Amino acid sequence: MLFVDILKKLSVLQDLDGQVLIIRSMLDEDLPRARSMVLDKEAALKKALTTTQDAFRQKQVRQKSLESELAAKEDLFAKQKTLQASVKKIDEYNALNHTLEQIDHEITALEDVELKLLIEIDDNKKAIEALEAQTIEGLASLKAEMQLIDKRVSELKKEKQTLETEAIEAQKEVPPDWLNAYNFAKKQAKRPPFVVNIQDDRCQGCHLKISSEKKQMARDLKVPCHCDTCNRILLKFPEQ
Repeated sequence: MLFVDILKKLSVLQDLDGQVLIIRSMLDEDLPRARSMVLDKEAALKKALTTTQDAFRQKQVRQKSLESELAAKEDLFAKQKTLQASVKKIDEYNALNHTLEQIDHEITALEDVELKLLIEIDDNKKAIEALEAQTIEGLASLKAEMQLIDKRVSELKKEKQTLETEAIEAQKEVPPDWLNAYNFAKKQAKRPPFVVNIQDDRCQGCHLKISSEKKQMARDLKVPCHCDTCNRILLKFPEQ
């Protein structure tokens, strides 16, 4: 087989393997990272809503507590007022009057706090309704994004399987000694290109200098020649 034919077949195989590696990287790294980002966004949306809802419920509990506290103060004020009406002595009347003034002051303070809290609750309720709508919309968008990722994963798996089948067939077209050399280069170099030209006395894979002996072997093309550093197959094309 002429070397130019071997080179063409190696180029076909290398192109197929390169496409498989790209898809494998997408399946193993890019798409899982994208999926993780979607899940993180989903969790953040839910957490933001839950945190806001929890704070709102705490204010509602506090408002109920204030209601009970206020009712107790008003009940105490009424009892003290009734008691005051029944006393005969002026000093007892004045003492109860002082107590009533103190209770009234406490009631006023509680009413002020409750009013402020009720306003906050009303505002928060509107904000929560808006946040709930935004969260539903956001989660729907993220669900659609996740579906696209899943669809892409499915497509890439099928494409990868097709390319791997084509690569197996392409290997059959390469002479055994060159195929063994190619597989060794692929295993050592990890990423394409696995077959490279020598330019300016340097391997175009790792860009390190090539010895004169290796350069001559690559030019003779009698047997596959590997770079001493990266183990890629070296070729020396005629100067243009």
